[in-house]
Order: sequence, then structure tokens, then C-alpha cells
Amino acid sequence: MVEHPTAPEDAFLEQIKEPVSEISVDLLESGLDSIIENPLLGEIPLVRSALAAYKIGGAIRERHFVRKLLLMLQKVSRGLADGLDVSEFRWMLEADADMRRRATEHILVLLDHIADEEKAAIVGELLLAHMAGEITWERFVDLTLCLDALHRRGYDAVVTLFQEGDHGRHVTRMAHEGLLYGAGIVTRHGSHLQLNELGVDLAKFGLCAYTSR
Repeated sequence: MVEHPTAPEDAFLEQIKEPVSEISVDLLESGLDSIIENPLLGEIPLVRSALAAYKIGGAIRERHFVRKLLLMLQKVSRGLADGLDVSEFRWMLEADADMRRRATEHILVLLDHIADEEKAAIVGELLLAHMAGEITWERFVDLTLCLDALHRRGYDAVVTLFQEGDHGRHVTRMAHEGLLYGAGIVTRHGSHLQLNELGVDLAKFGLCAYTSR
């Protein structure tokens, strides 16, 4: 009898129930040439299921996808290890199969799309915020889209604005300001450049959490 691979959404639920340990660190230290062949990979349900279900194609792209997925899972696992209460999120995944599917597909498609591996870890921070009930699923999706559109050279500018009073500053010009407009996370009123609500949440739950954890 042929054994069918676990559906990605079911593997995602399994991953939340039994998060990845520091095994992911060993995998991340593997070179791109050996990461796919590493036998430890088979011990991580979501990675195993995603590779089986999503025919990504292309050795280099596949290996980068695995690294990005591991980076995200590493952040989530560390948050869970710190005692984060995600019982309501876990219950929601168990009770709502359609939501479980949509959530898993959004995360996997996003990780496959983004080129910057650092963003994968930030996605993990944003997912932790949603799992803990700090942001809604709709907000999580919006923030991941903003993150996807934000060039990595704009990260420091977002954090700087967030740390300023009222999440903004009076400046005539700021380095990489155009990158922030492209992500839809700032507004300018005269000389006042300020993060909008999406920018504040992206900084608070994503970028600042990433740099501090």
C-alpha cells in the first residue's frame, strides 16, 4: 500500500504541537549543496511535507526554500520554547480546516517568493505575534506583504522611526526614505516623516522583535 505524504496544512498543525528543536541550527549550518540530502530534514514535518507537495523545481531554489522555511520555524520554535501561550491559535487550526489550509499556503508561497533569507526569520516573528493573539490573521497577511515589498536597506530606517517619539521625526530627508514609501508604511506631512499603522506594527512585531530576540 502506497503511503501518501502528510498534507502541508496538517504538517503545519503538527509543527505547532511539537515545535522544532535546535536541530534546525544544525541544518542551517549545512551548505546549500548538502542541506537537501541531510537526513535530519526528514524529522521536520512541515519541511518534509512542503517538499513533497510543492514541486518547487530547481536545486538551488529548492535549497534556498528549505533554508527560509527552517529560519522561520526556528524563530517560531524559540518563541514557543520561551513559554508563549498559543493555545487559542492551536485550537483554531484544529477546528478550522479551511483556515489551516489558507494559512499554510500563504506562508509557504510567501517563503518561496521572497529572496532575502532574513525576511523569513522576520515572518516567523510576525507569525508568533499572530499566534499569541497580538495581531489578527488579516493584519499578519498585510504585514507580510509590506515586508515583502520592503528592501532590506530600509530595515534600519523603520526601526529608527519607530524608536522616535510618535513613531516619526521632523526631517527634510532620510536615508532610504523612498524604500519605505514603496512598502506603504510611511506618510509625510511637510517635514514630518512618520510610520503609518502598518509601519508601526511591522516595526513592533517584526523588525524590532527580530533584532531583540
